[in-house]
Amino acid sequence: MKLDTQLVLRTRGGRDVELRAVGPFARALALAVDEPIRWLLVAGCAGTLARNDALDAFHIAMVLLLVYGGYGSLFEVLRGGQTPGKRLLGIAAVTSDGSRISWRGALLRNVLLLVDVLPCLYLLGAFTITASKQFRRIGDRIAGTRVIYLGVAPVAASPPATAAVLQQAARLDVAVRGRLGFEAADLGCLLVARWPAMLFGSWLMTALPVFLLATAVFGGVSGIVGVLLWWCKPLYERLPLWLVSQRIRGGAPTIGAALSQWRSVYGDLAALLTYRRLTPTRSFDAPVAVLENLKGTRRARRVVQLRRGAAAEAAWLTIIGVHIESFIAICATSAWVWFIAPANLDLQGWLTFLIGGEVAWASNVCYFVSIASFGPIYAACGFTLYLNQRTLLEGWARNAV
Repeated sequence: MKLDTQLVLRTRGGRDVELRAVGPFARALALAVDEPIRWLLVAGCAGTLARNDALDAFHIAMVLLLVYGGYGSLFEVLRGGQTPGKRLLGIAAVTSDGSRISWRGALLRNVLLLVDVLPCLYLLGAFTITASKQFRRIGDRIAGTRVIYLGVAPVAASPPATAAVLQQAARLDVAVRGRLGFEAADLGCLLVARWPAMLFGSWLMTALPVFLLATAVFGGVSGIVGVLLWWCKPLYERLPLWLVSQRIRGGAPTIGAALSQWRSVYGDLAALLTYRRLTPTRSFDAPVAVLENLKGTRRARRVVQLRRGAAAEAAWLTIIGVHIESFIAICATSAWVWFIAPANLDLQGWLTFLIGGEVAWASNVCYFVSIASFGPIYAACGFTLYLNQRTLLEGWARNAV
């Protein structure tokens, strides 16, 4: 199965190349560089307005439009589609066919960042990127643009290309290389977008019984259910991992078939919940046990071999997942508390309210929703990172992704 994340071009020398779309992980890292610069500019403009007694809603809105529209547009049009963050990551904004971005497209996609940022911290943008086969946020869809990796790899065949695409490809400083770690992890998002019911359904089949049992026993005690849910997370990821590994090879597995593979899927249950629980590369290591059926010393040697060159990305995947889940849980719980808390509580009243059983039940539900939102994505991204590493080391399943 070929996952459609690239635009195939042919250079003047006749060599076929592919421009790979950039998924949520690399784009988030680029945003982490660009966003502080934007807000420094916003703060500077706001300070100037305050000194001139013009700090009101209208002028702040104008500043946001100017900074968000101007900062990205200037860099993307004048610097080959690259803001400082994009240049650091080796990515660039181009038109849908791979040609140079125009002023109109750059202005549209950057101003619409103010839409993608909703409701906060670019959650809408992250959702639309993850759900799109070409990793395009709302701004990219309306502006007719997308973000690509500038390093490209050869492919076997090329469809007809427009003159603009050929001209742009000839100017690109292409370099033959394999798929980078974050590129490989991005493919996991495509797997989730392609088979959401299978992946989220199989994840919930294990997670929901744990949640219901823990809630029935400890539901009124704040924190305990959340800790149990968090500690058992390796259990929830095994079933979706096995199913997606079969589906990507062209099979049509069922959850019943996966459950019949219980020994291979959950054969190392004790290790999962004890000394291997806090391994930061958990989603990357899991396929070694589930798909290769290795145990003990053989598994340890295999994991060490595969981690060379991929451990950093696997650990960052875990770190990103922890932050996403925590943020969703905090926002959901805070919103719930805000709307149901009695009015005019003093400090003592707030403390009594927050440690009450009703808040504990709600926080448990909010945390379960947060880990259910990212859990299948985490498992799928770890699998594609593992698959990419095997491809680089062994040439195995080269055409699978």
